[in-house]
Amino acid sequence: KDPTRKEREEHELTHMPFRSWCEDCVKSRARNAHHRTKVPRDPLEEVKVARVHMDNFFMSKEDECASSNQLFVMADEKSGARYAQAVGKKGLGTEGEMDRLVQDISKTLKSWGHTGGSGGHLIFKSDGEPALMAVKNAVMQYHGGVCIPEQPAQGEKAENGLIEEAGKTIREYCCTFLSRIERGVDDVIPLDSDIIPWIVRWAAICYSRYKMGADGRTS
Repeated sequence: KDPTRKEREEHELTHMPFRSWCEDCVKSRARNAHHRTKVPRDPLEEVKVARVHMDNFFMSKEDECASSNQLFVMADEKSGARYAQAVGKKGLGTEGEMDRLVQDISKTLKSWGHTGGSGGHLIFKSDGEPALMAVKNAVMQYHGGVCIPEQPAQGEKAENGLIEEAGKTIREYCCTFLSRIERGVDDVIPLDSDIIPWIVRWAAICYSRYKMGADGRTS
């Protein structure tokens, strides 16, 4: 049956879970079924050390080719929470221009239960891209505690599956919210608009707060 007006309004607050009757969900998030790849068992799992994954993404393939509209994405392996920020450029920049990003990442890690300081043990996983490594190292130094850097084994793309999925999901939710706003104002919003960074942050916040509960899992 068609949803009621109240059901539509409630769904449009977060667009979670996916609804086939929602034009913006179908336009932005419909995917073909994917094949699951078994990830090799990691010996660090035995000691239950928490792990977060980091990577850089772009809003679209066109942006990736032009190296514009870049996103920094982070995923918490245990809780499934996501973090995303529109950063505009790779790495730390110059003269402390990315200090705010490092501080915000640390604040988010604490909200996920990774306290840092003298009592924290945390694995930071990313690929070896120099700009990304610079951000990771800065976060580890600022956040404190026992920080363990980690990279996927060479040639093992499956080991980086969580962050790849996180990047795709954040992009899809950004497109979903952007589509809904554009329909509301009956206009196209350029990707350099001031509202885009807010949409990126809201997409990650919505996923972290509502996605798992909406799908019937523990939030």
